[in-house]
Amino acid sequence: MDKIPLSELEKRISEAKASIGLGSRWQHYKGGKYIVKDVAIVESTNEVAVVYHPLEWPAVLFVRPLVAWQENVEYEGARVPRFQLLSEA
Repeated sequence: MDKIPLSELEKRISEAKASIGLGSRWQHYKGGKYIVKDVAIVESTNEVAVVYHPLEWPAVLFVRPLVAWQENVEYEGARVPRFQLLSEA
């Protein structure tokens, strides 16, 4: 994998933070509610990822690639967003 300049990684993080919103609340299509804590780079792939936690358990952190966070999925016969924005920070 080619090495990406840190300035480019920083730009990707900045753009992701602007589109996702740190501290925003989201609902997963299966019902769980989550708060976005941060945005990070997956070192092995240089992918931008969302760092988030369940509303009820702030100490449990999850990481999901941004592209997966933003995608639509098939659920109960319909295409729905994987995560739906509930409120901005």
